[in-house]
Amino acid sequence: MKAKRLLPLLCATVVLLALPAGANAEPNKVYPGRYLLEIDLPDSNGWEMSIAARDHERVYLVAQRGFASVTYSAPGRVSSERVEADFGSLGRIDLQLDLEARGTGVPRLHGRCSGRSPFELVGRFHGTVDFPGEPNVARASVQRGHATITRTFQHVCRPAKSAARGKDPLGLGISVLGARSHENGRTTSFEAAGISIEDALLLGVVVGGVRERIGEVNVARSRSELVFEDEMHFSRRGAQPERVQVKPPKPFLGSASYLKAAGEPPRWAGDLRVRVPGGGLVALAGPNFDGTLCRPRLPQELAQCLPRVRELRGAAPSALLDLYGSGSHSQPLALARLSSLR
Repeated sequence: MKAKRLLPLLCATVVLLALPAGANAEPNKVYPGRYLLEIDLPDSNGWEMSIAARDHERVYLVAQRGFASVTYSAPGRVSSERVEADFGSLGRIDLQLDLEARGTGVPRLHGRCSGRSPFELVGRFHGTVDFPGEPNVARASVQRGHATITRTFQHVCRPAKSAARGKDPLGLGISVLGARSHENGRTTSFEAAGISIEDALLLGVVVGGVRERIGEVNVARSRSELVFEDEMHFSRRGAQPERVQVKPPKPFLGSASYLKAAGEPPRWAGDLRVRVPGGGLVALAGPNFDGTLCRPRLPQELAQCLPRVRELRGAAPSALLDLYGSGSHSQPLALARLSSLR
């Protein structure tokens, strides 16, 4: 399995392991529609390259190599016929699309859901992808290739019928940690999520990254890694103060700790750092970071928890959420397909 598929799979597993075997009656849920463009480009010096768009006004060029990634986004125009975007000194995209509707490839709405069924447009593109990019980071120069647009529409789903559930005999739990600093127009973040059994970490993921601007272009650089029990430790649920110890493997360097005593603001301190593509060595902890810790027990609580990470000082999108929703072209596409299955 490609590395770029593994981390979204882990994040999906975090959610799935938290799902109860049964649930009480819930109200109908409304899921918004999504527009997703996906264009695969030839690899560049070991980097997997792609173009993506989640609406009609912004275009993303994504480079991913293993667990390292860099995403460039710029204002543009996207339709079923054209893709245009100006990345300034980094490059430009000007493509003509020749797509046809395909009846398969996107899961249809099942009996519990009402609304217009999703569809997929598949075909070719031709034109110009001229992206010399930054020194020592991937570049792209392409004239033709394959393109896909996935379109889903708002739909309403009734909750699945299931029996009530007692206590989880495995003692599964989820922990989500976030820390962020915003200085000199640059947002630095560290995020982590872990699956535990009886408060012992089974498997986790850590993400360090920076977000900045180059002219009108937003640039997100990140490095992720899997961690295990001896590399990340959460204090027992309910214990005071709350503590997290993190010492990820290379390429991460150093360590950091989270401390939150009752009635006091949290502290995220240490010498943790990582080298991100095109951004050098980045400090991921210190007194200028705000932090938060969520330990949801139910899926509803997880939905309330993740925005707390996103709303930390700096107001930049969450790198952890990128892994499961907006980091590379394959992940938002997967979300659209998942949402159509609800």
